[in-house]
Amino acid sequence: MTLLRLPRRRKWTAFGIAVTVLAFAAYVVFLSYANRSAKAHYAQLRDTHPDLYLSEIRKALGFDHFLSEFRTMKGYDKVRETVPPFLLGRWALFAEPKRVSDLYYPATCLNSIEIEDGKVRMLGAHAATRPATYRLDGDVVTAALGDGEAMKIRLVAYGAHLHHIELQPPGYGRTEYGYLCK
Repeated sequence: MTLLRLPRRRKWTAFGIAVTVLAFAAYVVFLSYANRSAKAHYAQLRDTHPDLYLSEIRKALGFDHFLSEFRTMKGYDKVRETVPPFLLGRWALFAEPKRVSDLYYPATCLNSIEIEDGKVRMLGAHAATRPATYRLDGDVVTAALGDGEAMKIRLVAYGAHLHHIELQPPGYGRTEYGYLCK
């Protein structure tokens, strides 16, 4: 009786292996098709709806990939007077980074920096307003201030969200960590 079952087990084992190999091959073909479809979708979206394209790649591929595309599509590889929209606003400054979620907003924004089109305004102990132009290189925005000084603003993102910025504002002797105020 055992001798009769042995060939049947081998047949079922061989059949199981063949089904597994075919399923894996079908999965690889499907992934290839899905990848080509996604590339075609993003290529069409880039041409027809650039802002939607940037929004979608930010969600799908993360902030770093978004920055690369944003830089070339919006002309931030050259000096611009307009601030990149993700930097626009008032940022509370802290001496140490905070372990907080992306939805964190500081309770107070007295010691802060306002980054606006054409200017950077310091509030608090180092109050001053300076003209500024902006250029993006990698994950660093360089704000060229009117007096020939340049302020490097490093963008720290996790996934699709800009978490905080790191910068050394004029008048500060150390790196400050900025969190967007409400």
